[in-house]
Amino acid sequence: MNNIYDETRFLMKKYNITANKSLGQNFLIDDDTVEDIVNASEITKNDLVIEIGPGLGTLTKELLERAYKVIAIELDTRMLQILNDRFFIYNNFEVINEDVLKVDLKKIIRTREE
Repeated sequence: MNNIYDETRFLMKKYNITANKSLGQNFLIDDDTVEDIVNASEITKNDLVIEIGPGLGTLTKELLERAYKVIAIELDTRMLQILNDRFFIYNNFEVINEDVLKVDLKKIIRTREE
């Protein structure tokens, strides 16, 4: 894909996805914004990143390139196939299908550190 906007349109069409406004979904479509977020985070290969609501995985893709591990917590079951299809080649990716408000984040971090 040429840019994030085109990639997002492609994924939405391929998987017949529209943003679910009741879940507050909005998709990142600006390359500069994604770059700014990732650069500002100063993530290194030693970091565990917990991404809440990865959606189509636009930011996830960049996080996976920099972090030791990315755990994506996604409530919308429609996004699971997309995330798993996109990132199956990464051994530092995990997706949890839960409401982040019901997830014990401390337990996730402890389990990964053991």
